[in-house]
Amino acid sequence: MDSTTSPKVIDQAKADELREAFASYLGQEIYSCDRVYEGWSEGTMSLEDFSLAREDDDIIESLVEIALGKLGFALPSDPASEAQ
Repeated sequence: MDSTTSPKVIDQAKADELREAFASYLGQEIYSCDRVYEGWSEGTMSLEDFSLAREDDDIIESLVEIALGKLGFALPSDPASEAQ
């Protein structure tokens, strides 16, 4: 896709399916660390600093946007964010 071509927008139902697929794929094994990297060397890390990646909406949304972008698609616009 060149810079003059607008990406095709997928419908909301397909976007939701893709979110669910990524969350399912991440499963119960992949965790996200919520602390800065320096926390490792301070010895202050604990289990509370980690959460399942599948439960982090920002991670799921980033994966969806990257995948769609590579395929020449885009997510539908969020009317709530456009109103602000």
